[in-house]
Amino acid sequence: MAKTTGFQTERTKPFPITELDFSRNEIGSEGISAVVQFARTQGSDATVVNLSKNRLDDAAATEEVTRLVKNYSSFSQNSFISTLLLAGNNIGKAGA
Repeated sequence: MAKTTGFQTERTKPFPITELDFSRNEIGSEGISAVVQFARTQGSDATVVNLSKNRLDDAAATEEVTRLVKNYSSFSQNSFISTLLLAGNNIGKAGA
């Protein structure tokens, strides 16, 4: 049985992660949604998110990466992404 602290059980709290590194994984438009969902829920204490050297394009940047930084954390009190690394992707002016 999960330990209860307040209204949330221990298993529903985000992992104590301060950095998420998804670089060099060939993540494209079809996979970025799952990465963003994980980051927003389980990695919500992370202040550094590395998505460099994947296959992200303008659509992925404008739709999903925007969702990553907008309303970033629903669990964490004061967590904000201070560093978002996107180098080495296929993001052009529209995605930037």
